[in-house]
Amino acid sequence: MTTMVEIDRVSVEDSTLFVFRVIDCDEKFFVYDFRDGIATVYYEDDNASRVSAPTIAGCFADESNFANELCKVFRDEEGMHKTDKLKAIHLKICSSGMTIEIKRHNG
Repeated sequence: MTTMVEIDRVSVEDSTLFVFRVIDCDEKFFVYDFRDGIATVYYEDDNASRVSAPTIAGCFADESNFANELCKVFRDEEGMHKTDKLKAIHLKICSSGMTIEIKRHNG
């Protein structure tokens, strides 16, 4: 599976939280940061639109636009668009505060 996303909105509650809609399904990524190729994604157990394991794994597919879409939103220190490749996704579990690192080989 290849995951394709598009920017949906910036969170009203937190202007640094970007919401990306997964194309062709009802799932959404709540991305807080993208730095050094690592996307920090908030994950809520009770959120019906949370991302599934196949969707997360699909972000690492060569044809996925996940990193490219993140680069359009997140900027470097000089205000330029980032050009990072996706190295990992950090899932921050909201209910427990735990963070899980997912990489291409374990996605």
